[in-house]
Amino acid sequence: MAEAPPVVINQYSIMALLRQIGVLVGIAAAVALGVAVVLWSQEPGYRLLYGNLSARDLAEIQQTLQQSDIPFKVDQETGALMVASSRMDDARIKLAAAGLPKSNSLGFELLQQEQEFGTSQFIEQARYQHALEIELGRSIARLSNVRNARVHIALPRQTAFVRSQRPPSASVLVDLYPGRTLEPGEVDAIAHLVAASVPNLNKSN
Repeated sequence: MAEAPPVVINQYSIMALLRQIGVLVGIAAAVALGVAVVLWSQEPGYRLLYGNLSARDLAEIQQTLQQSDIPFKVDQETGALMVASSRMDDARIKLAAAGLPKSNSLGFELLQQEQEFGTSQFIEQARYQHALEIELGRSIARLSNVRNARVHIALPRQTAFVRSQRPPSASVLVDLYPGRTLEPGEVDAIAHLVAASVPNLNKSN
């Protein structure tokens, strides 16, 4: 009977040790979760820039973005290219200045996907066109010589008569800073940017 108390004391000591270990594990898990949340919050959000790119365009675009230090991701299944939201306008201008994409590849597909149930196709088309004009205007305004820019797109109505269907056209109104002008390369970049963003739009229009 004299040896019983030490056994009880040891059992209580083990239980106390297990409680301490449990507390430490809980603290470590909380710290790890906090670090993960901080790292996740610091990762830039990404937006779709172009979809359905050809293999050649995709390779050249990736190279241009890497040289410009613009973060991007590529969906290996669909070939869609996404860039950091904060660098979206920079990416468009950089690529347009490089003449990319060379094929007409409509970006902004996400705008078309955000359709409300019951909304007519005409209204959705008008919303999409307006959003596209705003996006292009913001991108062009990123040029150092441009203070503000507005883009107007004229999309012909779809008709069964192919011969009577007119091609789309676009106009760009640029407000420059005093004493500044657009370089020929910048003019070409703007034309390429708009043409590459509107289906069947030729740079000459």
